[in-house]
Amino acid sequence: MEKFIMTISMKSNIAATLPRAGTIKLPATPRELWIWLAAIVVINHLVLAYRMQSIDFVVLAALTWGGALLCIEDRLPDLKPEPSHLSLVLGGLLLVACFWRSAQVFHPEPVIHLLALPQAVGLALLLVPIRQLLRFVAPLIVAGMLVVELLLPELIPLKALSRLTAQVSGGMLNLTGFEAIVAAQQIWLPNGGVHVNNACAGREIITQLICVATIFLLAFPLKQKGWRVTMLLLAPLMAILVNAARIALLAWINASELAKKDYWFKFMHEDDGSLIFGAISVSLFAWSYLKLLDRQLVKKEAQDA
Repeated sequence: MEKFIMTISMKSNIAATLPRAGTIKLPATPRELWIWLAAIVVINHLVLAYRMQSIDFVVLAALTWGGALLCIEDRLPDLKPEPSHLSLVLGGLLLVACFWRSAQVFHPEPVIHLLALPQAVGLALLLVPIRQLLRFVAPLIVAGMLVVELLLPELIPLKALSRLTAQVSGGMLNLTGFEAIVAAQQIWLPNGGVHVNNACAGREIITQLICVATIFLLAFPLKQKGWRVTMLLLAPLMAILVNAARIALLAWINASELAKKDYWFKFMHEDDGSLIFGAISVSLFAWSYLKLLDRQLVKKEAQDA
């Protein structure tokens, strides 16, 4: 009898913990569902980029999606999807098409650069009607930076850039006490040198830093137009200087008696060395930009006081 009473009591306790009919809630709100979908879209694109592209592009893609997020950061607490029926259908179809196309990529293709923009448009259409898309113009422009990264290198003259890089690298070596001679795209030191071919001209790092500068200008806008133009022009200049420093280092390594110099030359030329200098250029630009932004904010606070 006692066992029977205990069994009945246990069943009653279990039943009390189960939701009653009509009280089961959806697993998430529309806002949470949209955030989960956005996370899936971004992760899918980054994984695709990691599988098919260089690590430089993966970093730029991560910066692009992060910049798009920063552009809507202040709206996230009150984010509420309110699409029209048309925008809901179009956004859903656009995302499905992008997922289907990304599943067809089995080798590096330009489409990897192109996917971010339609995916961002699809996510925006799930938030607002078509007529309100301009509310998200900044993050959409940021997402389009990967398209710019694909097209911009074709506008940069490689031969002229290679010669400019060689001149700047030779100047750096001479300023630091080395006797460097520059002839066209070649840099010679007493015991060796390097040839700055088109692949080493720094076109990729220039393109990436221009994209990063655009992301910063949209995510953290400066008040004065003059400073916005200045920072946009500073990006390629900074990229050229950082890449020239890498070339100067390669020339010094090749002309030196450094132990394992072949390893260090290959590391700086082909392996992670180029990624390190790319990170240096981005870090220098970010530091300069944030310093300027902080200065403007302090000045504004002083004027308001």
